[in-house]
Amino acid sequence: MYAFFGSVILKVDFRGVHVNGYGLNHWWQGSAIPASRQQIKKALEKLNLADTHALLNKSYGLSLSDHYWIKPLGSELTLESVNFFQNTFSKDMGELVFEGKKSSKNFDFLSPDNTSDGWLKKKWVIRNGKRFLAKGGSLPYVQEPFNEEIASRLYNRLGISHVPYHVVVENKEIYSMCENFLDEKTEYVSAYRVMQSYAKDNSESRLEHLLRACRLLGIPNPKVGTEHMFVTDFILTNTDRHFGNFGFIRNVDTLECLGMAPLFDSGTSLWSHRQDIGSLVPAKPFKKSHLKQLGLVSDFSWLDTSKLQGFNDEVYEVLNKSPLLTPGRKQQIVEAIDSRIQQVVDFGKKMN
Repeated sequence: MYAFFGSVILKVDFRGVHVNGYGLNHWWQGSAIPASRQQIKKALEKLNLADTHALLNKSYGLSLSDHYWIKPLGSELTLESVNFFQNTFSKDMGELVFEGKKSSKNFDFLSPDNTSDGWLKKKWVIRNGKRFLAKGGSLPYVQEPFNEEIASRLYNRLGISHVPYHVVVENKEIYSMCENFLDEKTEYVSAYRVMQSYAKDNSESRLEHLLRACRLLGIPNPKVGTEHMFVTDFILTNTDRHFGNFGFIRNVDTLECLGMAPLFDSGTSLWSHRQDIGSLVPAKPFKKSHLKQLGLVSDFSWLDTSKLQGFNDEVYEVLNKSPLLTPGRKQQIVEAIDSRIQQVVDFGKKMN
């Protein structure tokens, strides 16, 4: 049997209201690796486990995104002695899911790979004492890792807070690497969780709902952060900016929200699964059209388009690292980004 512990569970939730059984169960069910994760079915078969939820107990529900965990009753374990921010962890699960091999007879399940989100294969590694996430791509182009680095370069040019990614190509594997943006004193709260804090009024849009919840919770500058996101997601044609992969950072001791989390997870962009480069693709999370979502931006004064001069050369430089992309596809992507940037410039001029 287990007891639940952490910075919030058994104390208070995001609003300072005591957690109920439904909320606790919802968190627990959502902490498991998605059943859609690449290679996960084969990994479970090798481990003789029924589903991904069976992995949670074996690693105390610990992750590198928050500070919730479960403690066996009667155990003398403490969060300080087992959390992955300050302690080492096993690489067995990551290698099994990422590389398809079971490297140890005495398999060690104590790993944040048991609670990582998303459908692409990934693993956490420790390098020079820092925690990094390695994330693969999908066929036929395995373009997601390159998109992550391109997005990082775009955010960097525009001075937008982001998680820096870089591409690694080694041993015929292609993946992106990024350092964890959280530590033993901070945790991530998704936009979805924030919106769940207050019921949505029928008269308000989802964006208005989010901004109202942020205001009531004392979260600083959410409008600025979301507008930065709308503009860059338009340029990148990001099709997977759901309510789980953008959000906020808070202090785990005081529960004070420190602001919007740096932008991350932009791999499903730049027509990564399509042959028809430049075609219209669906948007998320507030509108189904990127152009309509761009229309939610009320202020373009922060956007210095001169900083985007020469960005097309950087895009080609990153794409040129790929052994799978043809010169024609690379050039089409570069030209499509140029077109999207010009659309943003024109849109901004109309708004101003």
